[in-house]
Amino acid sequence: MSGKVVLITGASSGLGELIAYEYAKRGAYLTIVAIKEPESRLEQVAHKARELGSPDVLFLFADVSKIEECRMFVDDTVKYFGHLDHLVCNAGIGPIYSIDIDVSKFEPVMPAMYEACFNNSFTNALVFYILLLLLFLISPLLFVWELIITVRSSFRPNENMSGKVVLITGASSGLGELMAYEYAKRGAYLAITSIKEPESRLEQIAHKARELGSPDVRFLFADVSKVDDCRMFVDDTVRHFGHLDHLVCNAGVGAIYSIDIDVSKFEPVMDINFWGSVYPTHFAIPHLMKTNGKIIVNSSSSGVLSVPKAGVYGASKAALISFYESLRHEVSPKVTITIVTLGFVETDIITSKYSTNSVGVSLRRDIGDVYPTMGADACAKAIVDGVCKGATSITQPRFIKALFFIKFLFPEIHRLYFNIYFASMHAKLQRGG
Repeated sequence: MSGKVVLITGASSGLGELIAYEYAKRGAYLTIVAIKEPESRLEQVAHKARELGSPDVLFLFADVSKIEECRMFVDDTVKYFGHLDHLVCNAGIGPIYSIDIDVSKFEPVMPAMYEACFNNSFTNALVFYILLLLLFLISPLLFVWELIITVRSSFRPNENMSGKVVLITGASSGLGELMAYEYAKRGAYLAITSIKEPESRLEQIAHKARELGSPDVRFLFADVSKVDDCRMFVDDTVRHFGHLDHLVCNAGVGAIYSIDIDVSKFEPVMDINFWGSVYPTHFAIPHLMKTNGKIIVNSSSSGVLSVPKAGVYGASKAALISFYESLRHEVSPKVTITIVTLGFVETDIITSKYSTNSVGVSLRRDIGDVYPTMGADACAKAIVDGVCKGATSITQPRFIKALFFIKFLFPEIHRLYFNIYFASMHAKLQRGG
């Protein structure tokens, strides 16, 4: 690292500070960044890094949540040192969690055990391989368990949706529309929402849902990225129908990421895909608690598999998975959460026309022409069937689950496969014809 330049965010304390010292011992030039606070120790960290061997340390105060300040400290680093070799994105915050049980009696024991196991590189690796071996030894039992769960679910009685109220976001097309029809066939009351656009078909969808068997359908125009809109349509649904049984968080947008596109253009992807599910969930939970209801969240396999060119989209879906996996522990058993992780499904979002009208890279061919896809009708039916049978996770097409297994246990194989396969497929999407 001698002579190389390293930029570290969140470097005033914790791992950021210690990583800076490790790079300093290796002779690297450093730029360290932290937010300006009274208790900030950035200048002292810079001084110690110089003492440990860094030829020069530039320290800058900046807020990494502001795009202009990020541009500033990256530009300042390159301007000052002439180049940049390592970028360490370390800045972060976390809530302080408290529990009622006194666990102070374990404090003297646990840190010593962790230090012995994890701070030594050999024992750290040894623990990993022992656990991996145990996983392989019990894997036949895990496969049998998965088979038992699948068989049991096929005999589990369907939830009777007659007279129940279902609220679906992003229902003007695609899976949202088709799930509305599936619920309508089961006799559910519906509230369907989407953003108000000239091409919105929400009223026609409401009419068709009534024809398919829904006793009453209420359609509302709202922007799920706005917290007040989400409060409005949840309250309106409960006011109109008297209660709420299922919340289907389906609204979302797709975007193909490229490092050549202004990153600020992708902000709506996170606002709609993540906050557009969290906001209505927040307002719906008190009502769902009363009815032992369900939350269905339409995530994506991209949130697990880290698909190339799906950087921001995949990040928004990974955030959904993490949020709802955590939330299910808080609301269970009164509220059931179903997380849906889908592969490519034949909806507008995978067409070249959609990519042309959205942020991100434009495609010349439909994704369905290149990648294996699942029919939208079959997918919507599988989702609603699974929800009504009490499933807490639904993956379609089913083979995607095998890719999850490979990704977590064999990340290098996963990356190699994706680099080769997706690179060739993406080239076909760009060529067209």
